[in-house]
Amino acid sequence: MLWHVASTKSNELFTLGVVAVAVGIAYGAAIQFDVSFALSTFFSGMVMRESSLSHPAAQESLPFRDAFSVLFFVSVGMLFDPNILLEEPLRVLVVAAIIILGKSLVAFILVLIFRYPLNTALTVAVSLSQIGELSFILASLGLTTGLLPLEGYSLILAGAFISITLNPLIFQTAEPIQHWIRSRSRLARRLERANDPLAELPIAVTSNYVTNHVVIVGYGAVGKRVGDILAKKGIHLVVVDHVVDHNREIV
Repeated sequence: MLWHVASTKSNELFTLGVVAVAVGIAYGAAIQFDVSFALSTFFSGMVMRESSLSHPAAQESLPFRDAFSVLFFVSVGMLFDPNILLEEPLRVLVVAAIIILGKSLVAFILVLIFRYPLNTALTVAVSLSQIGELSFILASLGLTTGLLPLEGYSLILAGAFISITLNPLIFQTAEPIQHWIRSRSRLARRLERANDPLAELPIAVTSNYVTNHVVIVGYGAVGKRVGDILAKKGIHLVVVDHVVDHNREIV
């Protein structure tokens, strides 16, 4: 459907098509699987991710994301009870520590185990030192079903607000921490030496497509002709292009 809409070369119609497909899949999933509309929209995004037009679709939906994010956080903020900061300050600090330190430490160790560079491990760790929309959705479901008390919900919201607020400051500490670990820990320096040169490839890309291959920078008229010739000869190639036309399919 997205390919047919994109063939009209109308940005407005393509944006409308992206929204219609996303909402349609989310509504159908909510009815079919009997889940909340919030979780079904997450499923809808996973489905649309499999489309070859997922990147243009994501770019067109960015303005909607910003608008809905504002409304979402406003609604979450209205549910937050600030008295929890005064009544249970110790529990709030424990929750925030679990989010900021616990998640970051686990992510850091896992990334190093997979033999990614140290700076990649630190970037992933500080990126996960907060909780966001999905955590709010799960906490709301727990509150609705009675599995989570109201006090626990308030603690999660407080921890989320603290972690989101401190996240920019934590990002600034990533580089000093990286230098400190490299200077003090031989184990970290050994773990960051990846044995697999293809370790940083996305999971969806198999190694045989990027081994003994040709890189085409720019996929205009000349680049496309060169790519067609290489494809006919069975030579693997990788295309690097700044803008991909909605009507152009790159295999």
